[in-house]
Amino acid sequence: EVFVDKIKSYNSLLFQKNAFELGKYIADTSGITRDLQSKTEEIERFENLGELFNAMKDFTERVPEESIDMETGEDLSDYFPSLDRFLNEIALLTDADEDDKQDQNKVKLMTIHSAKGLEFPHVYIVGLEEKLFPSYMTQSTTELEEERRLFYVAITRAKHCLTISYAQSRFLFGSTNFCTPSRFLMEIDSQLIEEPLQNLTKTFYKESSHIALPKKILSKPLVQRKTSATPSVSKENLNLSAEIADINQLKVGLKIFHDKFGIGSIQEVLDEGVNSKAIIAFEQFGVKTMLLRFAKLKIIQ
Repeated sequence: EVFVDKIKSYNSLLFQKNAFELGKYIADTSGITRDLQSKTEEIERFENLGELFNAMKDFTERVPEESIDMETGEDLSDYFPSLDRFLNEIALLTDADEDDKQDQNKVKLMTIHSAKGLEFPHVYIVGLEEKLFPSYMTQSTTELEEERRLFYVAITRAKHCLTISYAQSRFLFGSTNFCTPSRFLMEIDSQLIEEPLQNLTKTFYKESSHIALPKKILSKPLVQRKTSATPSVSKENLNLSAEIADINQLKVGLKIFHDKFGIGSIQEVLDEGVNSKAIIAFEQFGVKTMLLRFAKLKIIQ
C-alpha cells in the first residue's frame, strides 16, 4: 500500500516537475540514489544513474523550434518536457546492438576490466580526473594501488599510440563540476609524451606542465536517434484506410494508425478549420495533440 501511494504521488507531479526534476526526485526519495552511492560494488550503476540524469537535463533544456512537429504533425504549442515525454523519446532510440555487424569502421568502447588481455593499435583513455580515476570511492592505500594497477592495464593495451584525456569540467547529476587532473598523469615520464604543452601549472601539478589541456570540450548525446523510428506494430498487418483528409471522418473512440506513434484512439476532435486537431491516446506513446493536416492519420478498419 505504501508503494502504491508513493507511485501515485509521483504521478501527481508529472506535469508539475520537468523530466530532470521529477526523475531526480524519484531517485532521491525512493532511496535509489542513496542505495547505489553507499555500495562500492555498485559504482558503475551509480555512474550510469548520473548519465541518465544528464540525459534528462539535456532533454529539458531543448526547446522545440516550431510549434508543430512537421514530421509527425504533433502540436507542440503547449510543450512541456515531462518525464513521460522523455521516456517516449527514449523508446524511439536505438542501441549499439542494432548496428551493422559488418561495418568495422568504428571505435570499440569497453571498460578497462574487459580490455584485459587485449591489445589495439590505437587506444584512447578518457576521464583521467580525480574522483573519477582514481575513483571517489577510493579510501585506502590498498584501493589506490589497485586503481594504479588498473591504469597500468589501460595504458599497456596500446601497441602504437596512446591518447589520454581529461575534462576541465564535467556535467554530472544535472550540474557542472570543475575537474582536477588525475594524480596518475603526473607519474608518467615526460619523455614519453609526444607533444608536451604548457599551461598546467597549478600547485598540485607543478611538476606536470607537460600534460596537455584539451583544446575543445565536446559533448555527445547519451544515445543516437534512429533515422526513422517505427512503432512495434507494423502497418502491413493492419487494414488501413487512406490518409484522413476531412475532420468529419473522425469521431471519439475511433482507432487510428500513425507511422511513428503506432495505434491510438481518438479522445477528442477540435474543429478549427485548417488548424483542426485531434487529441489521441497512443498505446505506446501516451496522449498527444495532432494537427490533422500534417499528421497523416489512417483509420484502422
